[in-house]
Amino acid sequence: MYGGGNYYADEVSGIVLDIGCHLTRAGYAGEDTPKVVIPSYIGMIENPDPNQMDVEGIAPFAGEKIMKYRDFMKLEQVFAEGGDKSEKLEEICREAIENELKLNPREHPFLLSEPSIHDRESRVALTEMMFEKFQIPAFYIVKSAVLSSFASGRSTSLVLDSGAYTTWAVPVHDGYVLQKSIVKFNIGGETITDVLLNHLVSLGVNIRPHYTFNKTVKCFVEGGEVQGNPEFTLEDIPRPNVDPSYQDFSIREIVRDIKETTFKVSDNTFSETSFANVPSSSYELPDGTQVQLGNERYRIPELLFSSGIEGVIGFSGVHQMVYDSITRCDMDIRRELYGNVVVTGGNSLFGGFTDRLHKKLTELTTQNMKVKLIAPQSTIERRFSSWIGGSILASLGSFQQMWMSKQEYDEHGAILIERKCP
Repeated sequence: MYGGGNYYADEVSGIVLDIGCHLTRAGYAGEDTPKVVIPSYIGMIENPDPNQMDVEGIAPFAGEKIMKYRDFMKLEQVFAEGGDKSEKLEEICREAIENELKLNPREHPFLLSEPSIHDRESRVALTEMMFEKFQIPAFYIVKSAVLSSFASGRSTSLVLDSGAYTTWAVPVHDGYVLQKSIVKFNIGGETITDVLLNHLVSLGVNIRPHYTFNKTVKCFVEGGEVQGNPEFTLEDIPRPNVDPSYQDFSIREIVRDIKETTFKVSDNTFSETSFANVPSSSYELPDGTQVQLGNERYRIPELLFSSGIEGVIGFSGVHQMVYDSITRCDMDIRRELYGNVVVTGGNSLFGGFTDRLHKKLTELTTQNMKVKLIAPQSTIERRFSSWIGGSILASLGSFQQMWMSKQEYDEHGAILIERKCP
């Protein structure tokens, strides 16, 4: 329904798209969780040789299709430096909308998240892509920190979002990001993954991706019950045409799982002496090899609360980021921000993360400032908070008059998004 140049989405559900550096989330406004969660990677096969390839058609591949091995398939992140980001962004949107959600984009308004630091050029280009390439009827863009704040039921908060490649401390006041007070560092889950991978290599651990072997399990059954331990047989699969980018991605997926299932944050600053007797934890690799992890389970994630990380100048810990961001804000709102620190992102799911953050922040603040962390216990809420915030916002009756309609786009151009979505 159109009226006065605005689009009112009373009859159809809005679609919420949250495109991150590592994962893309998509789903219907008003629902609790995204229906689609896919890697933010595009698979490309350039100049294929049909005599050597084991593929179904040619590139590009996206979504779950990149998880299947294909000869010569090169993986690229949607937001990787260099190259044409617009084509990769269009492809990941098309995968999420048309192939995964299986809907016609012409029939639904779309709300997209964007990074908290304002980027006029990128949001104008995104607006053009959605209206021109997908022919959507209406559009809106909201900064991810605002959406995370809304997901927690707050219009004012300090959002600490520690994701795959970047950690942000973003103050949100009355639903608006305070741009001058944002603190951002290029440290995140992939930093932790890098350190763990290098550690495993130094131990001589050979991480074999699933596509390099077939695994056969032989069990002895007697009286309907398995007797003894199963026997595993591995058959190597030669993969001479694997692209290094796909091999690296596959190995890192395994290392990420090791990290997510075994790592914890200690209550106090890590030291080799105090953690010398930490019990080891065992992890079974896909090929059945057992990896033993000792105090590195605490030592490596300690990077999130320490300084001196190679290549990251000025970083002194996520707690210091929160403190510095709030200190840059007006004195009048600092107490409210300290009392509403929203914690989100995959790294916040390490056991002990929020307890350590609260302790370190309390040490930094003055006695009359009370620190309160807002950190949902649900893994889904913590990982997908910006998508959930978008789902809540786009389903509100009061929001429906906010959409930028196709009619407005045709009349004023993509630059109107700057006025419609502050």
